[in-house]
Amino acid sequence: NLELSSLYAKQNWVIEIAAHIMRETGARLGWPLVLGASNGPRMMILHSTRDETGFWLRMKGPGSQLPMLRSAMGLAFLAHSRRDVQQSLLRAAFALDGHYSPDWRDHPERLEKVLEEIRRLGAASLRDSWQSDAVEMSAVAVPVFRRRTVFAALVLTYFQSAMSTAEALYQYV
Repeated sequence: NLELSSLYAKQNWVIEIAAHIMRETGARLGWPLVLGASNGPRMMILHSTRDETGFWLRMKGPGSQLPMLRSAMGLAFLAHSRRDVQQSLLRAAFALDGHYSPDWRDHPERLEKVLEEIRRLGAASLRDSWQSDAVEMSAVAVPVFRRRTVFAALVLTYFQSAMSTAEALYQYV
C-alpha cells in the first residue's frame, strides 16, 4: 500500500490539472474517462469520471491496478514508452501477468505488431476491457506525454454494443 500511496502522491499534480478537464470532457462525450499511470508492470488508476456519468458502472476506481497487457491504458503506455523502459516493463508484465497474454509471451513479434499499430494510430483499443454488471465494455486510450516522455494514459470506456472499435477510434481519438 505504501508503494501505491507513493505513486499516487507523485502523480497528484496531474490529477489536479486533469480532473477538471476530464469532468468537462466526459460530460460532453457522455462516457467515463480514466487516467492511469504505470506502477511497474501494472497500470494504476489515478482518476476516473465514472461517478460523474449519467449511468452507473461498477468499474475500478482510483488506486486500482490493471494488467499492462490486458488494458487499453497499459497498451497505449507501453507502445509509447522508450524502448529500454518498454523491454523492462514487458519482462515484468510477462512474469506477473503472462497468463493473460500467452500468445504474446511466446510470440513477441505479434505483440510488436500490435504496439506498432498503436503507435501508428496514436491510440490503443481493447474490446471486452471491462465487465460491469454483465455489460461488456470496451476502451480506447491515448498516451499522455510530458516533455516527450509518456507518463500516463487517458482512457474512454464505452458500452461495447454502442459502437465498433473503428467507430470509437474515429469519433473519439
